[in-house]
Amino acid sequence: MRKFKVWAASRSLDAAATYAVCGRRYRGLSDAELAEKWAAAFRATVKNRARADFRDLERDLSSEHKLRRREVPHEAVAEYRDLLIAQILAEYECLRDELEGVVLGAGAVRDDLMSLRIN
Repeated sequence: MRKFKVWAASRSLDAAATYAVCGRRYRGLSDAELAEKWAAAFRATVKNRARADFRDLERDLSSEHKLRRREVPHEAVAEYRDLLIAQILAEYECLRDELEGVVLGAGAVRDDLMSLRIN
């Protein structure tokens, strides 16, 4: 878990640096406006996870928070955070089930090949 947290922190810093270099598009927003826009972007991202533009917007708004040394308002999106966690867990379960099927299938193929061996 520690390695993941370090990796996530590194990505967050990289995103903030990229956002800063590109001109800090949301610098002019008040803290309240920034928080509101971030919450809307987070909700849109959860509802449309395949849309890169929503993810990019949420990342830029998160970066502006970081550069202001402010936390994003997680409490404003608790329901959507829980929905995102549920979506990720469901995807994990599907992938785990698929992987188990691949492993079982590979074992059956190996057994079939072994049965064809000439002793």
